[in-house]
Amino acid sequence: MRIKEIYIYGYGKMENERFTNMTELHVFFGENEAGKSTIMSFIHSLLFGFPTKVQNELRYEPKMHAKYGGLLIVATKQYGEIRIERVKGKATGDVSVTFENGEVAGEEILNKILHRMDKAYYQSIFSFDLQGLQGLHTMGEGDIGKYLLSAGLVGNDKILDAEGRLQKELDLRFKPSGQKPLLNSQMKQLKVHQQNMKNSGDDQLNYNELQSELKEIGEELEELKKQSQVNEEQLFYTGEYLRIKPLAEEQAVIQSRLDQLGDQVFPIDGLKRLEQLNSLFLQHEAKQVSIQQQYQELMTEKEKMDLSPFLQENKENIEAAIESSALLEQLELDKHKAEKALELVSKEIANLKDDLSFKGHVEAILQLDFSTFMKEKIRTLAQKKRVLSNEKEQLDERDKRVKGRLEQSEMRLEELKCRRLPKEQRLQLEIAKDQGQNNQYHKVKKEMLDEQIADLERIFKVQEKKERDQLSKKRGIFAFSSLILLVLSFYSIFTKQTILTVFFVVALFAIWIGLFFFKEKHTLADYKQRISEAKEKRVSFEKDESQIRSMEFESDAALRLLEQDRELERLIANEAFKKEEREQAFEDVIHDFETWEASWNTVQAEVMNIVKVWGLPDEAIQHDPEEVFGLLEKLKVKVEEKNVVRKNNEHIHIEIQNKKKTLFYYTGELEEFPGTWQEALTVLKRALNDLFEKKIQLKQHVEEETKTMVALEKHKSEKNYVIQQMQELYDKANAEDEDDFREKGLRAEERLQLLSQLKLVVMQLGQSRIQGEQLTEYMGMDISRYTLENLEAIRNEIISRQSTLLEKQSDLKHRIRQLEEGGLYDDRMHQFHEARRVFNEEAKDWAKYAVARSLLNQTIDTFKKERLPSVISKAEEYLFYLTDGQYSRIFLNHEADGFSVQRSDHLIFDVNEVSRGTAEQIYVALRLALADYTFKEDPFPLIIDDSFVNFDSKRTGNTLALLAKISEQRQIIFFTCHEHLLNHFSKGSLTCLSNPMGASL
Repeated sequence: MRIKEIYIYGYGKMENERFTNMTELHVFFGENEAGKSTIMSFIHSLLFGFPTKVQNELRYEPKMHAKYGGLLIVATKQYGEIRIERVKGKATGDVSVTFENGEVAGEEILNKILHRMDKAYYQSIFSFDLQGLQGLHTMGEGDIGKYLLSAGLVGNDKILDAEGRLQKELDLRFKPSGQKPLLNSQMKQLKVHQQNMKNSGDDQLNYNELQSELKEIGEELEELKKQSQVNEEQLFYTGEYLRIKPLAEEQAVIQSRLDQLGDQVFPIDGLKRLEQLNSLFLQHEAKQVSIQQQYQELMTEKEKMDLSPFLQENKENIEAAIESSALLEQLELDKHKAEKALELVSKEIANLKDDLSFKGHVEAILQLDFSTFMKEKIRTLAQKKRVLSNEKEQLDERDKRVKGRLEQSEMRLEELKCRRLPKEQRLQLEIAKDQGQNNQYHKVKKEMLDEQIADLERIFKVQEKKERDQLSKKRGIFAFSSLILLVLSFYSIFTKQTILTVFFVVALFAIWIGLFFFKEKHTLADYKQRISEAKEKRVSFEKDESQIRSMEFESDAALRLLEQDRELERLIANEAFKKEEREQAFEDVIHDFETWEASWNTVQAEVMNIVKVWGLPDEAIQHDPEEVFGLLEKLKVKVEEKNVVRKNNEHIHIEIQNKKKTLFYYTGELEEFPGTWQEALTVLKRALNDLFEKKIQLKQHVEEETKTMVALEKHKSEKNYVIQQMQELYDKANAEDEDDFREKGLRAEERLQLLSQLKLVVMQLGQSRIQGEQLTEYMGMDISRYTLENLEAIRNEIISRQSTLLEKQSDLKHRIRQLEEGGLYDDRMHQFHEARRVFNEEAKDWAKYAVARSLLNQTIDTFKKERLPSVISKAEEYLFYLTDGQYSRIFLNHEADGFSVQRSDHLIFDVNEVSRGTAEQIYVALRLALADYTFKEDPFPLIIDDSFVNFDSKRTGNTLALLAKISEQRQIIFFTCHEHLLNHFSKGSLTCLSNPMGASL
């Protein structure tokens, strides 16, 4: 069997964790609380069920979410690849097993796949951790051999533990020379009970006689008890009969009267109902009279009401006129606004006419051409004018600039001509220049030498500053790197990461060594030497300088004057050339002025023609045509707006007059003559309100009239119904009139009262224990108070006799108790047999533990003979590998029930004589060998949790190499928190677990 994938839905602190590509030797690495123990427990729980709440195991139930469980994908030889899923459900969880063909099974099939193996058996062979090794450290030297023997037999210390518990149970029950064990103490008590039984035999004869007499008294008391019960029963029934005798007699009287009245038919509550119907009849009679009077009053008020025919016929027209009054107010407001708007537009038209200096009639504006073509033409002319104006400004600027430059050139040329040397002076200076050329070579060499010295000194200063900066920078980098490495070293020491600590310390030493032993080569000495040589050459030239200084002065003066004269000639030629260019530029400006003037006159002529068409004065040509056209467009819009406002004002005036005329017409018909339309509106509203109120009143009168008639009819109907109900009552009682009905009603009430009394008497008689025939029997007997007194006298006699017998019985019991306190033979014999029975039961328990221990020893012997030799042989091979051949043999020590090992020098040691680390390695070898011989057909994965922490580095490496070799035959899942062990595994077989801060189970 091999685990291929682990998927944790929720287990402990882990949620939605998935581990795939599980290798044959797979390692889970993580710090403390990273989840290693959680994953190990998860595998156990998925295979064998979640721990129940009563078990002493962690359940790893998540605290931050509700998901609990997960999935294992396992490859088996017999069943192929299967999926084992277990989630929260019953005590151990709900499990499902899914095969490759899609078939799903449950817990029973999983047990079959696991060969009916439980968790304890699996953990004892295929799963072990540091706890198993730490068990060696808690044992004495004499128990280590037995512990390893138990581990070699079944994988853990269960045999050792079982043997110890069996011996403890045996010792608690019996020891050959013990005092406190249970069987020892019970044996002593059994002997005491046997002696007491013999002492009680002598008193047995007297004891039997007293017992016989006590028995006779008891029989007589029993007979008296029966007589007392009969007497008590007679007393009870006699007293009960005397109590209910008046009730029985009353029952007979009532039944006699009922027979006289006979059966009668009368409505239930007939008299009461008759009274109610009479009351209702009188109420309806009074209400009918009241309603008739109310109806007459309503008819009188209705006749007094009068409605205007004109208002009724023209009500809708008048209401329409009133509703239009709001529009009338709005019309007057609109008229006022229109007048204001007309005044404002007129002012704007006047302002526009003043801006344009327009003298004609404004209506002529509407006839002008404001088409898009004309607008585009005006825009083009305006643009041309703006362009020509800009060109004019540019030409004026050019003319000013060109004139100024031409005048400057003429003045500069005259000034340069005046500064030239005469011809005779120029010839003398040429002769002096030739004499000073021989000394020029020495001067040039000296200047070059000075420049070389200056350059070398400058380079020396730059290089010196550069080296100082580099040294300061290197020191800063060194200090920062040293600080970082020092902090990392302390962190790795704190987290116990030895490899990282060594690496950081080595890096720190390397930086120090590089700083002090690897320095760059300085170049400042080379520059100093070159500067010194150049200064020596310069001193030699200064010695010759005094001899040629006088000749050089004259030559230099002549040379400077000649150079100045040649420079003046060159400047004169240049200035003459500039003068010619500026004269040509001035002529170009004049030509451009002429071209611009022709274009400007053409545009002005076109603008003048358009201004005349518009009817504007000639001064308008001075303005921008586009601006003038825009003002004309505004003037046209305002003229059109004025015409619209004037027409709208006239229309509003007509509407107002028509509406006023309508209002005054209706008020005239109502014989009202108001002064304003507002007063006419008030008159019409008041008339309509009066009409509306009168209609409402009339409608109310009609409704009241209808209601009154309906109420009158209702009361007549109800009155007839009451009469009908009264007649039905008479009919049900077979009465001719009301008096006859009342007489029959009184007799019916009497009969009902008698029936009620009879019912009460029967109920009271029913509570008595004397019923039916027994009551009839007692009625026929002559039972009186004297009968009761005779029965009480008999009871007193019985009680007196019982008291005498009880005193005698008490005396006999006292004498028997005295004998029993001395020890009754039967009782003590019973105590003896009971003590012997308890002793036998405890002896049986002791025998069970003795047999169990014997069977355990036989089983151990069988394992030693059959299975253990193979396991020891394989364990020897593993131990030889783990200890590099230092220990090669493992022997079974039959005397001490443990193991001995043989060292390479053939010395033999008991396991309690070797070191703790070696004892742990023997334990590991036995566990691995035992796993090899368990379920060889389909081996289960080995799960190991940090079990090698006490091994040295060499043997740890051997152990991990051995695990790698074993993983070729079975899967091994190894959990560790030690980083130095990871070098022994490939990256593909490694899973690192993170440890989030604050994570907990």
